[in-house]
Amino acid sequence: LIGRYCASGAPAVWSRTEGIRGIPALFDARLFPALRALRGDVGGRALLGTLQGDEAVEVDSPAFLGDIDTFPAYEWATRWAETCIL
Repeated sequence: LIGRYCASGAPAVWSRTEGIRGIPALFDARLFPALRALRGDVGGRALLGTLQGDEAVEVDSPAFLGDIDTFPAYEWATRWAETCIL
């Protein structure tokens, strides 16, 4: 994601698997006001695919489809990510 973001200058870059938006996503600082304006149980996913020039990066794992908005989900994601580090 970082490589695509740096190479493209896209306002947002996100993961996608089998055509479904997932996590993680990377948002440029110029989108912070729009992210702060979101209300309710709506995350940055609401903006993805609606921005001019945003990009998706295809990933092979459906594990990226989950949401990390609880501490147990964070712990799971951290353990999962540690297995992917070379």
